[in-house]
Amino acid sequence: DPDQLTIGDFNAYSMERAIQALEADGFTNLANADATSYQFDGRLGTLDYAFANTSLLDQVQDYTIWNVNSLEAHAQQYSSFQFDALGDPTSPFGSSDHDPVIVGLNLQAPEPERYFGSRLPGRL
Repeated sequence: DPDQLTIGDFNAYSMERAIQALEADGFTNLANADATSYQFDGRLGTLDYAFANTSLLDQVQDYTIWNVNSLEAHAQQYSSFQFDALGDPTSPFGSSDHDPVIVGLNLQAPEPERYFGSRLPGRL
């Protein structure tokens, strides 16, 4: 299947070489221009992405960044000390300093190869 999705923390902003190299290789950045996935010292940005190649792009239904972590108050951000103090370590809130990327896909099976007659691969 030629479909490719590259997703995760790229630790690079959209104008950095790593992101531009993916786009130059034919991958489309699914994030919109005002998406944010990370906060540091009160500055917002995106370090977390999903990129789809041309083959997969038409099968992408939706994309979002779930702002569940980066916008948390500093006292509630991720650390083992704070989990102990705040209680439930299984809660999705404040579980990282990055927000998760969510991609909705409507995958289509690739066209099967068709063989005519009784000649199947590996047979004479």
